[in-house]
Amino acid sequence: MSNLDQLNKVANGLKGKSGCFLIGKIEGVDFTAAGKMENGQTYGSSVKLKFANQISSVKSVNGIDVPTTKYVSQTIKIPVTDAELVSKVQEFNSKIGKEVIIELELSDNSSFKTNNIQEIA
Repeated sequence: MSNLDQLNKVANGLKGKSGCFLIGKIEGVDFTAAGKMENGQTYGSSVKLKFANQISSVKSVNGIDVPTTKYVSQTIKIPVTDAELVSKVQEFNSKIGKEVIIELELSDNSSFKTNNIQEIA
């Protein structure tokens, strides 16, 4: 099954639901407990999910089109409360190596790069 076929299968399961979704394989989980830096600035607890996304493209080498694949490592940071930290780390650790769909809550005017856009078949 091609990547596009797999995405269409997932997208069809989400029909009628709108939002922003991240689809990928979790490669690693890291976390940060809330604390205070030396300068007194505080920071909250968070869980970081690491993904290695495959991007297929065609490069022209000496006039010949050569299909290539590159892997891009991406990390997303999910803010959590201190009370949620342990359970969220355990939840995401159990999904390492598995394909997941994560619904994202993006703030208005968020900036991010897109690679392509496909209509849902």
